[in-house]
Parts: sequence; structure tokens; C-alpha cells
Amino acid sequence: DGIPRSISITRAADVMPKLGLEDIAAVPVCELPGSIKQRVAVARALVREPELVIADHPTSLQDAAGAELVCSALAEATVTAGVIVLGRDPALRAIAERRGWRQLGLVRGMLKPLAALASIDELLVASESAPAPLPEESVPNIVPFPISARTAGVA
Repeated sequence: DGIPRSISITRAADVMPKLGLEDIAAVPVCELPGSIKQRVAVARALVREPELVIADHPTSLQDAAGAELVCSALAEATVTAGVIVLGRDPALRAIAERRGWRQLGLVRGMLKPLAALASIDELLVASESAPAPLPEESVPNIVPFPISARTAGVA
């Protein structure tokens, strides 16, 4: 990324404690359990100080404490970056609810406010069968995704 190693090391020293990684800094990543590897991946992304973070299921391997660490680190990143977190993890959704994060669902190619939809379980079942009628409310400034044959209900 063109970042000098000395700066990366300094940034890593700041990020690692936020994710509970300070005690394993010298351990090779290949020797770590999956949950710790997942937090290392988040740390690696944040060390770069990106303008946009897209985290795909960043808490899927975490226990409650690990999910809190990941979400806190991502929330702190919003000071300087846009952060999009994708996931269906109940712990992640509970943290998002508690923190008042905007939650959206992808329904037939459109992002919809999760509050305007049925429960996530009903939404998942509906996406596998015929499309269910949903409120017409959509999120402003969001471009619809192309609708594929699968999401349009065509076999």
C-alpha cells in the first residue's frame, strides 16, 4: 500500500489492543484459531486506515466478547472511514441494534430498511421461495442491483 513498515508497525500497535490481539503478536497467524484469525483480518484492514471498510461476516467465528471487540473497532473506524458490515450473525445484529446502526436487507435487488421488513428468518425463507410482497419504501440514493433469474423467482 506504499505505507512504510515503521508506520504500519506503529498503527498495528494501536489497533491490536482494540481487538484483544496484543498478547499474540509474535504468534504466526497460521497457528491461531479461526476466531483470532478473523480479528487479525479486521486489524490488518484497519492498520491501512482505509476510506472504506467492507466487512463480510466479521463476527461469524466470534464469541460474545470477540464480537464486541470487532464491532467496537469497526465503530471507531467510522470516524475516518465509511464502514459497511454484512452479516446475519445474531450477536452482530444485537450489537447493531444496541448501537443504533442502520440495518438494511437486500430484497429482490433493492436495499430496504430492515425495520420495514418481516423478521430476518421470514425474509430468508421468502428469498428461497416466491417473492413476498414488501413495502415500497426504499433507501434513498441506493442503486438497485440487477435482478437475476434466481431473485426474480424464475427457476
